[in-house]
Amino acid sequence: MKTHELKQMLDFPENLKSPRLYNRVISLFFPGGGEILDILERLHQAQHGRLEKGMRPDPLFQELLDKAKSARDQMIEAIKACGEDGVLVRIVKD
Repeated sequence: MKTHELKQMLDFPENLKSPRLYNRVISLFFPGGGEILDILERLHQAQHGRLEKGMRPDPLFQELLDKAKSARDQMIEAIKACGEDGVLVRIVKD
């Protein structure tokens, strides 16, 4: 489903940018989605806080950050694959 169709269906503002749009949909419609997004944000802040202090990236933070990003990206792909009827389709990865 295209972003403008999704905004219309959910009555979201037209000026809502894609990343925020998908994050809102994930938070509202995916069980545990808000928590995943919170974890992603906190890991991002922790990792970049280290870099701003001149420290090396923490490999554990980076691994967890990459996994959280992957989970979010998979949710976004499911949203994009949503039919015109608004039903999410299951995406099976080999």
